[in-house]
Amino acid sequence: MTSSLAASIARFGKRLTPERLRWGIEVALVLVVTALVLVTRVSRLEMVEIGGDALNVWEFARYLLHGGEIPQEWTHHQARFGLLLPTALVQLFFGYAANNYYLVPLIAGLVLHVGVYALARRFSGPIAGALAVGLLLWFPPFDRASSQILPELFGPTFTVCSLLALAAYTEAKSDRAARAWLSFAAVLFFLGYGARISNLFFAPGLGLLIWRSGRGLRDVFVFAGILLGLFLCETAFYRIFTAESDPISLLTETHAAAKGSSIIKSTKGFFKIYTTAGELWQAAIALGMAAAVWGLVYARDRRAAWIGATLFGYLFLQTFVIRKLHPLTPWMRPWPRYLLVLAPFLALSVALFVTDVVKRAVPWIARSSAWWGRRPQFGSSFVAFALIVAATFWMAREKAGRWGKNQPLRRTPLIQDAIVD
Repeated sequence: MTSSLAASIARFGKRLTPERLRWGIEVALVLVVTALVLVTRVSRLEMVEIGGDALNVWEFARYLLHGGEIPQEWTHHQARFGLLLPTALVQLFFGYAANNYYLVPLIAGLVLHVGVYALARRFSGPIAGALAVGLLLWFPPFDRASSQILPELFGPTFTVCSLLALAAYTEAKSDRAARAWLSFAAVLFFLGYGARISNLFFAPGLGLLIWRSGRGLRDVFVFAGILLGLFLCETAFYRIFTAESDPISLLTETHAAAKGSSIIKSTKGFFKIYTTAGELWQAAIALGMAAAVWGLVYARDRRAAWIGATLFGYLFLQTFVIRKLHPLTPWMRPWPRYLLVLAPFLALSVALFVTDVVKRAVPWIARSSAWWGRRPQFGSSFVAFALIVAATFWMAREKAGRWGKNQPLRRTPLIQDAIVD
């Protein structure tokens, strides 16, 4: 028996190649990240909001799936296909029960957090991925976005996925594969635009990244051409099937009226969204911008500069793009909730900065990360695994005392009042 056991162990050792072991560790890490995100987000679910995108998108998707006619007059909530399509898919496969509402933000949040992990992991290693996910989970303002069907969740989700597709585009070995990934990235980014038009503020950063990838300026025009083609298709839909002329005019008519609080009366008015956001947001943006500058200048993997370029591009356009000259009105209202789209990119910037500094200070960590793609690195993988597991237990323990009042099932009667099955 002893000899047969030893023979079995020997055969298993021969089959357990370094490549298989590396992928096994990768799968384990992703599973742990998934468990962490689900435990944390479920424990922090908030009640369904009874207005705005949170409820209107759900009800409009259900109306269409029940055979409702395409309306002639639309609102900006109904026009957000980046929210409508995922919501309709969830309703199609899981039904319209009240608690199924939470499946939409939970699935989107899971994709976002795993995407954040994958980006940081690709650019710096598993420790950076674990740290980025931990920072995003810790950030309290993002709890609301992770509980509702909101542009602040779906916009960054599609943008992060688009960045992942662009990462694969830069690594493609053939032009055909590169174009396929580039096209996929453009479609994902268009869905992000469909969540909220201001997500187009990420476009200059993505265009710069495509240009600097080494494949030339032509692919930037290919990317822009795909976006333009999709936008023309969207415009054709409105003109053929509705009384609306195009999505831009729809947004302008329904959601762009100049308000007294939005009008810019002095130079300080451009920065009102930041000055009224509170100390936590101000500290997060300052730290994220400093980390992004480090990445732009010193990052070992130059692709890590993508995050900084994307972040700075969005911040600049969000701050200075004008909707009207008389009176002077910014494109985005100075409401702090519109900053939530930045949270994943701030977390990525800080995580990449911290791990890069640590690698420079501790050489063996740098050597471990450098070889991760070719052989299993037990040191960095174990540290990442330990960080995630520790965070999971800490957050679960923290929420245990409040689970009773936060449990989604206990809110079913309240949800039923807002969502009639």
